[in-house]
Amino acid sequence: MKTDHKLILSSLDLFTEERSKQLVNLSYKYFFEACPNAKELWSKEDYASREKMLNSILLMVVDHINRPNICEQNLKSDIKDHKDYDVDFDMYLLFFNSLSNALPQALGSELSIDMADAWRRQFKSLHDLIVKHIT
Repeated sequence: MKTDHKLILSSLDLFTEERSKQLVNLSYKYFFEACPNAKELWSKEDYASREKMLNSILLMVVDHINRPNICEQNLKSDIKDHKDYDVDFDMYLLFFNSLSNALPQALGSELSIDMADAWRRQFKSLHDLIVKHIT
């Protein structure tokens, strides 16, 4: 976990304002392509709320490593809140996959294979935690 923490923080240091915008746009582009009905859950094209949600997921990854108990409590609350918006269980994994696919494009060659693998491991671990609380 400490190695993932270091790799993830190093990858976050690579973000500029332009790369952050690209990550948000690509993540949601891929997500809506993989899950078209998710786009209907958004009342309008709202970059700010998408950016906020994506940032909360990035923070959740860091919390999952540093403060797993707090992360789990926050995740349970998020699952409950999202259920009220008719978010399907599969959407979590689809969004994590979309974000995993967008990271290399947003960061280019500066994102190492080890960094990308650390993100994938953490997304898988979060998904497993979601499964635990949904089933």
